[in-house]
Amino acid sequence: MNEGNWLIISKIGGGKILELDIVRVLGVFLVVLGHLVNTHPVRMYIYAFHMPMFFIVSGLLFKSKNSIKELKMFRKYIIPAVFFTLLFQICWYVVRLLFSLSKLSLSAVIDVTIETFKRIAVDLVGIVQFNPFVENIPVWFLFALAWCYIFHFFSNKNRLYALIPLVIIVMSQWEKLPLFCSQGAFAYPFFAFGYLAKERVLDGFKQKNWKTTVVSTILLIAVVLIIPINGYVSMYQCSFGELPMLFSVFSYYAVSITMSICLIYLFGSLPRFNIDRPVNYVAQSFITILGIQYFFTTLYGRTIGFDIYLIIEIFTAALIVLACCIIHRIIFKISPKLVGKQK
Repeated sequence: MNEGNWLIISKIGGGKILELDIVRVLGVFLVVLGHLVNTHPVRMYIYAFHMPMFFIVSGLLFKSKNSIKELKMFRKYIIPAVFFTLLFQICWYVVRLLFSLSKLSLSAVIDVTIETFKRIAVDLVGIVQFNPFVENIPVWFLFALAWCYIFHFFSNKNRLYALIPLVIIVMSQWEKLPLFCSQGAFAYPFFAFGYLAKERVLDGFKQKNWKTTVVSTILLIAVVLIIPINGYVSMYQCSFGELPMLFSVFSYYAVSITMSICLIYLFGSLPRFNIDRPVNYVAQSFITILGIQYFFTTLYGRTIGFDIYLIIEIFTAALIVLACCIIHRIIFKISPKLVGKQK
């Protein structure tokens, strides 16, 4: 292995492979950027693969013990999901309070307080309803990931249970299930792919050469060129794209998996620049970034506006990621479970 390449099998905190953490960092950055570019064409390309990439990486990193303890993974992600749902409303409460203080009116403060409690109640009730909805939209990912572990547990017990997500996907074309179960079903094929392809993908790191890099680059360019054919997709909305059903399904999963694997291999072939620590720092904060960044992006949109210049949105996205990392350290010190961690 060349000294100029990444240490393919080197590991950082928690046994995580460096390349996969780099992909997660790219993913959280694209999540933030995607919420800042509401109408820019780049949004279509981001949404074509960025969320599926998270589920693939989660599957690659998952070590199945075929134990009932795996079901505890549901609690691990649900606690942060509920916490960030509440934190989102608290942050907006502070913002509204600051605006109401300018009126020097106690009644205005009381109205803002009552409105915030109503919003919290609507969010908590909305989560358990059919077609679930919360104002802090990105928390759907945490629920969906929790469902992936449940689907995996039962699929390991009986292969027939692997059909459950498929049935849910079909049902979700008419009615989405509570607790973002429908989104979890859409995500599970990506998670399962990552888990089943784990050995093959990780072995590919060890055998990486210029041919792999060239092939990955060509495939990536080809996929980017065909993305507009299927148009805008959204896992949150359970939308596969604009092509006829079977074609859009195939296109969605094929594009997302191809782009994710190509990016993993390409990042592994880049020169090494001693970025282990910053990459680890951001990767370890990814739940917090996903959980709270939507407050910053919506605040930015309502005060400054979306889609100004792409370069400004890229710079803003980087600042939001950095701010979320700082917030992560604060919350982690208060209670690691709130950010999906153990002490």
